[in-house]
Amino acid sequence: MLWRPTYQPLFRDLMRLNREMDRTFGLRQTNGSSFTPPINIWMNEEDMIVSAELPGFDAASMDISVENNVLSISGDRETAAADVDGKTLRRERYGGGFNRSINLPYRVELDAINANFSNGVLTIELPRAAEDKPRKITITSA
Repeated sequence: MLWRPTYQPLFRDLMRLNREMDRTFGLRQTNGSSFTPPINIWMNEEDMIVSAELPGFDAASMDISVENNVLSISGDRETAAADVDGKTLRRERYGGGFNRSINLPYRVELDAINANFSNGVLTIELPRAAEDKPRKITITSA
């Protein structure tokens, strides 16, 4: 009898759980690329900040857009060419494009969005639209 490792169903279940978590929290990879930049998201009542690690990318090769309360970030990076003649033994650096989409929890001021790319980290500030901010209502007594 041939022994078969039992971890394959576990990895399949973990990948399915990962996809479900991304879908639940509004994070989705919209193309079939194998590169998904890691992101961090911070939010308060005034604004939201999205930070993405994109080493090796150029700001000119990236696009950012907001449409229907969805932030989309995409970019492209060329594969590094081999410096020497011969056979590639290992290739771990990804070259190609990516596309990340994030469902925003509220409307944003489109004209006030600020994006900065420094040291391989893209930071996007998304101020909350004034009409979408919570308002405190004063209660008066009669």
